[in-house]
Amino acid sequence: MSNIFSILIPSKDLDATVDFFKNSMGLITHPQNQLNDPQFKRHVTFQTANGVTLVVVEPTSEFTTVYTHPVISIAVNELTSFHEQFHTLGLEFLTAVAQPHTEPATMRFRSPNGTPYQMTADASPHQPTPIQQGAEGVEWILVPTTHFEETIGFFENTLKFSVLQRGTPVHDLRFHQYAQYQVRNGVVLEVVEPIPTEQQSFRGPVISITVKDLLASRKQLEKAGLSRLSDIVDGEDGSGWFYFEVPGSTTFQLQGPLG
Repeated sequence: MSNIFSILIPSKDLDATVDFFKNSMGLITHPQNQLNDPQFKRHVTFQTANGVTLVVVEPTSEFTTVYTHPVISIAVNELTSFHEQFHTLGLEFLTAVAQPHTEPATMRFRSPNGTPYQMTADASPHQPTPIQQGAEGVEWILVPTTHFEETIGFFENTLKFSVLQRGTPVHDLRFHQYAQYQVRNGVVLEVVEPIPTEQQSFRGPVISITVKDLLASRKQLEKAGLSRLSDIVDGEDGSGWFYFEVPGSTTFQLQGPLG
């Protein structure tokens, strides 16, 4: 079984990205602010309301073209077996299976469609407290791909994720099709295939942050000079979402009740 407790957020301007999460989004830095990793020069960790951490990282010059979009960290209790399976599949490893400078052990790799992921050893024997859907924090992650069948095949056959639903979007017409998966602690991963005109904006994972009042949050971010990439999409259930660009980083999503 898998969990998602943290996400790496690569930044080309760490100070600007940190300022955005701290002052515009009001996130609090995590007390365990340690990351000894030679692939990154600096980092700052933020705690979201539902417990998922965002680790803003500044890649070294050697890795700026590798880590360009958020990297989903998947916690599993059989890290070595996944390493062996990925080796058999011929996947590209970005780190060794157990980095001696990290605790717990981690490995990073590229999925078959080229997206970097991180896997972390989950030593906790306890069932995590499920993330409450609709509560503030990170509960949803979009995984855009131009190789839809290959990506969902990797999710289902290799990562062993069970599909919740699959279909054609009704509200968000930026995508041709989608498939949703939910990990053990409740985070939903949604594989989406962008239409051709949206592929440039959706080239890597998109982190969705849930807020209490979407309209109020949008006004606050626009006042802070936010670069908005879309209008609000109305989900027709009293909630909605829109896409925006985080300074120094990439496309994110804000979702929540429409007030």
